[in-house]
Amino acid sequence: MMDEYIEETEDEDATMSEQQMLSVVRDEVDNALGWTGTRLTAARERNLEAWFGNRRGDEVEGRSQATSRVTFEQVEQILPGLLEVFVSSNEVCQFTGKSGADKDSAKAATTACNHVFRENEGMQVLTTMFRDALIQRNGIVKVTWDESNEGYIEVYEGKTVGEVEMLEQDTHFDFKEVTPFIFSDDGELVEIEEELMSQLPPEAMESVRFTVKGVRRKDDGRVVLENVPPEEFLINRDARGIDHSTARFLAHRIRTSVSDLIASGIDPDVAKNIPTSQPSSTTETAARLRSSQQDGNDFGFTDRTDSQRQVLVTECYTLIDTDGDGISEWWRILVGGEYAQSFISADPVDGHPFASVTPIPIPHRFYGLALADVVSDINEINTTLWRQYLDSLYLQTDPRTVVLSQGQGDTAVPMVNLEQLVDSTPGTYIEEYAPNALRTFSQETNAADMIPALSLHKEMLQARTGITPEGQGIDPNSINKTAYGVMVQQSAAAQRSTLIARVFADTGVKKIFNLIYKELLMHGTEMQVYAGGDWVEINPSDWATNLSASISVGLGHGTRMEKVSNLQTLGAVQEKLATSPGTSNMVTQENIFETAKELVEALGFKDPERFITDPATNPPKPPEQSAADKAVEAQQQIETMKLELDRQKLELERFEAMAKVKATELDHEVDVAKVRLAGAKLEFDEPWNITDDQGEGGTFADLLQGVDASAAPTEEIPGSEWGVN
Repeated sequence: MMDEYIEETEDEDATMSEQQMLSVVRDEVDNALGWTGTRLTAARERNLEAWFGNRRGDEVEGRSQATSRVTFEQVEQILPGLLEVFVSSNEVCQFTGKSGADKDSAKAATTACNHVFRENEGMQVLTTMFRDALIQRNGIVKVTWDESNEGYIEVYEGKTVGEVEMLEQDTHFDFKEVTPFIFSDDGELVEIEEELMSQLPPEAMESVRFTVKGVRRKDDGRVVLENVPPEEFLINRDARGIDHSTARFLAHRIRTSVSDLIASGIDPDVAKNIPTSQPSSTTETAARLRSSQQDGNDFGFTDRTDSQRQVLVTECYTLIDTDGDGISEWWRILVGGEYAQSFISADPVDGHPFASVTPIPIPHRFYGLALADVVSDINEINTTLWRQYLDSLYLQTDPRTVVLSQGQGDTAVPMVNLEQLVDSTPGTYIEEYAPNALRTFSQETNAADMIPALSLHKEMLQARTGITPEGQGIDPNSINKTAYGVMVQQSAAAQRSTLIARVFADTGVKKIFNLIYKELLMHGTEMQVYAGGDWVEINPSDWATNLSASISVGLGHGTRMEKVSNLQTLGAVQEKLATSPGTSNMVTQENIFETAKELVEALGFKDPERFITDPATNPPKPPEQSAADKAVEAQQQIETMKLELDRQKLELERFEAMAKVKATELDHEVDVAKVRLAGAKLEFDEPWNITDDQGEGGTFADLLQGVDASAAPTEEIPGSEWGVN
């Protein structure tokens, strides 16, 4: 008992003390450990050893030590098909609401949750989860909200008292050093000693400046998906399911260091008082480490400094009535030590964060059967048969030799040179000291009889697991079978895998997405997600609270090529319906887009929006005009055209009038030029005797009378009434 680690709670409203909580949790841990430490642990260890192909421990020196890899082969053959069902599409999960008002919330939740799943390397999470289930009966994933508290150093200089006080209100800044300064007579800052600082009068503080050094922390919460090794997970033994009403206690046992506990926010005094954890005691963990080629029996456990001292912390989620009202509530209780000796903390929660899958569920039980359980006996028998078969072959290819000896027992003398006999170098000789001193010992073997037995076990494997060569596409004999027969065999073989996929989808995978949705909804942190080829802003606080998840990607559609063929057939049907007069209203653009989207994804391409555009994202078409509106618009266009023609006609007339005026001006300028030229010729003639048109003589001045050189035509220009200049 570690009662010295127990402290009474300071909450006056609670009726259950920390010691009482610890007692309840300790009983549940003991109950779960007693259960998992018996046949369940032994079975999971056996399956792990078989999957790794480790030796059984009954090997005999000089005999075959081969080990059958049936468990590994069966698990790894079915695993790719199971993963393909879930990761072949960008949307592993889709959310739906209770009404049409939840449509936008469901779409946003679908986009955000799938984004979180991808950001957490969801394929790797599912791979580990499924492999754990196929080998160790159950695969466990924990979904939690991680408040990242990483920080960086910041330094502020020349801060006043008021500015320092404001900085103290910043919850994201942790003070490390505060150094006061004061201005000297020459205007320089001088550091103030601590004793002098305490003697300064209040009015002098206005002149004090501070240099503040601290750690700036930025809250960056996010959803985290964590695979939990089956041996680290606890559940009460009478639980019928992870979300069943009988599941009152679930826990994750974590081996960590004192330093990591303190860094996570645990009180240093509490963390340091947790008993030191012993080396890994679970046989399953030991099996994992043995297969990781660890040497020794401590599996990496060494003496460390106190800060790196290894401790065992159990993170418990349990239903418990802490206030005495008769109703149990979910609590998260942390305890330390191998047997829950030390109380760490307790907080109310709204449920547990675990999701689980099992390939072969057992009704009314949490733990089901693994694929490795189904083939374990065949794996053992095959190992034995393989060893006997190989030993028989060894005896045939390298038979024993009979050596003639004189005498018996210890006094027997071989009639050959034994050193030469064991030397198998080609071309060497063996000395015989008597005729026929050597002969090959002929021993009958039953190697040929073992081949049918091994083939029989292959048929048994196919019947138990549903995994066939045809289903894997590797049977050379299937080429001689009819296409229909091969398809029937493949479909029958796929039914077992499809059933396991459906069980995984409706249980663990659906639970994972519901937990992601709950964490995002609870914390309501705005986030940027990648969708439709671009980054968009999503605010979970705007979502509806009653959305439900559904996993349907890839289920029930056979292989990818079969799905492609089915989608192509569906597209042809949609096209025919859309082009037929009586059925055109049965198919919309949205229907065709969904078919095309599924086809692109089935072909193996990511981001279907790169190839096709969602009609919902296109801008709305303008409303169609009525016949009357179209007639009015056409009449307006005609009137506008008439006015334009009239304007162009007047413009043409204006240009013609201007041309006439210009021609008249030119004629007038020519007449003036002629007169001036005639006058220039007469400058040298005296007297100027000029005869006019009537034959009357006169002077040049007389000729110029009546000629106005500045005169211009005054003909009116058409179009002036239109304002055309």
